[in-house]
Amino acid sequence: MKVRLDLQYFAGEKTEKATPPKKRQDVRKKGQVAKSQDVNTAILLFFVFIILLITGGLLKDTMTSMYSKTFTEYIHHEVTQEEIFRMLLDFLSQISIAVAPIMLIAIVAGIASNFLQIGFLFTAEPLKMKLNKIDPIQGG
Repeated sequence: MKVRLDLQYFAGEKTEKATPPKKRQDVRKKGQVAKSQDVNTAILLFFVFIILLITGGLLKDTMTSMYSKTFTEYIHHEVTQEEIFRMLLDFLSQISIAVAPIMLIAIVAGIASNFLQIGFLFTAEPLKMKLNKIDPIQGG
């Protein structure tokens, strides 16, 4: 048995008027915009997984060559400060070449997801220090 109810009986009167566009623009200039972190995370993960599917073989080959080079070549080298520094530079260059596409896609996806949600907005207002936030008298 279904009972049909008119839901307008349960809707109350609006207590506040809609925010005027000027007020919304002022709040936006202060950097207070509605933004979902879940959308950012979803877009970022999607593109990072796609790039991992594409460049996963390169990453595996780079790591495998680093391990084999470590246990075949570097194990016989002298342990001096210069030699360790040279090994470190070699490892860092190989890792950066393998990880650079993933990081680049992550940065681009993060910027793009923020841009898709709120558009272009640059303001330093949220970075300003507000001393009343740390005032113990006001309970901040």
